[in-house]
Amino acid sequence: MISGTLGRSLHHDLKLLTDFGDTAVLLPLSLVFFIWLLATHRAGTALIWLAIVLACNIVIGALKLYFLSCPAGDMLRSPSGHTGFGILVYGSITLVLARAVRRRWLRRLVVALGAGLVAAIAISRLILGNHSLIEIAIGAAIGGTSLAVFARLYRPGSSRRSPFVVLAAVAVLVAFIFHGEQLKAEGFLRAVGLQLGLGGEACRYR
Repeated sequence: MISGTLGRSLHHDLKLLTDFGDTAVLLPLSLVFFIWLLATHRAGTALIWLAIVLACNIVIGALKLYFLSCPAGDMLRSPSGHTGFGILVYGSITLVLARAVRRRWLRRLVVALGAGLVAAIAISRLILGNHSLIEIAIGAAIGGTSLAVFARLYRPGSSRRSPFVVLAAVAVLVAFIFHGEQLKAEGFLRAVGLQLGLGGEACRYR
C-alpha cells in the first residue's frame, strides 16, 4: 500500500517535471525569448537564435520521422525532443541571465538552476519510460550543439535596455501558464513517414 502510494506520488511529480519540456511550453517560451531579444539586442541576434531554433527542431523532427517509421531496435524509436528543445530554450535563457549577473555567487546559482532543470527533464523522461538512454543522449547532443552555437554567436545587448528581471519573471509565468498542455507530434510524424514510404521494405536499405 505504502509502496504503491509512493510510486504514484513519484510518477505524478515526475510528470509535472517532464511537462516543462513539452513543446506546448517551449514554443511560447521561445516566442517570449525571441521578442525579448528583438527588444533589447540587435535584430541579427534574435534572427540568429530563431534560425538555430528552427534548425534544432528540423533535425529532431527529421530523426523522429525516420526512426518512428524505421525503429533501430527497442532502444531507438524517437530521439527526445523534450531534452533537445529544452536544453536549447532553457539553456539560452540561462545563458543571457548568467552573463548579465555581476555577482559570482548569483551567476553560479542561475547556471545551477538552469542546468538542473534541463537535467531533471531528461532524467524524468528516462524514469517515466518515455525514452531510452540513447534517445535522450541524441536529443541532448542536438540541443547541446544548438546551444553551443548560440553561446558562441551571442553578443549581450545594452544593460540599460535589457530588463533581465522582466525576462526571468515572464519566462516563469509563461512556463506555468502553459504547463500541462501537450502537443503530440509523433503520431503525425509516423503517418507522414508511412506516406513517404519510410516503413516496411524501405527500412531494409538504411
